[in-house]
Amino acid sequence: MAYPITPPYATSSNRYACGIDYHRKEYVIGWSGPWQTPSLVGFPQIQDLAVREVCQSVERQRCWQESELLAYGSYAYVRICDKPSEFPILKISHAGDAKRLFIRNEFEILKSLNSLPVVRVHGDPVLDKGGLFGFRMQELYKINVDELAKRLDELKEAIRTVHRAGIVINDVSISNVMRDVEGNIRLIDFGFAGRIGHKVPAFFPPWKPQQSVFSIETDNKGFEEIVAICKESALQNGAR
Repeated sequence: MAYPITPPYATSSNRYACGIDYHRKEYVIGWSGPWQTPSLVGFPQIQDLAVREVCQSVERQRCWQESELLAYGSYAYVRICDKPSEFPILKISHAGDAKRLFIRNEFEILKSLNSLPVVRVHGDPVLDKGGLFGFRMQELYKINVDELAKRLDELKEAIRTVHRAGIVINDVSISNVMRDVEGNIRLIDFGFAGRIGHKVPAFFPPWKPQQSVFSIETDNKGFEEIVAICKESALQNGAR
């Protein structure tokens, strides 16, 4: 089965593309609009779909062959290694130097926060000739809305702990709150994070964040949105 590893992106007028994982090999597909990723049933023999296998570095290829896809986002994807270990999860940047900047930023910040309530990372990054393109981290588990609603004070304190270390997460959302095997809350996804009061890097997309410098207000707003989601879920459950 083929799976997307990137969101769809425009390549020209009415032309779109996205990355694909097929039998642990990386491909790029291209098509004419609409922009949504087309059905991948029958991949790679799909009519009106341009298919190209990506030439990976030896190191990136090794990561792919030893793991399977879990999820993907705007600048990276997440894979789980076949062999159990203390750090079985791989976060790897999408192709391109610009995407590596996000994964490098995330690794450096997470490494500095390793003793705090954030996802723990292995101290050594994943490298190839182009430099850092990924890192390993502990396995975490989802927290459902009902459980999170009972732990909002704990979540608020976790966010404050990161702030006291001088860091703005800049991506506080319900999907970025998880728990470890012992049940402790862990914050994830620090690719858009930065140091309080520092300028937002030029490589950040214009929609993230709105300020020119990192401010805890973005995290406070994210926390308020989580609270609102939990309240709405409680109301819906009460109405059943």
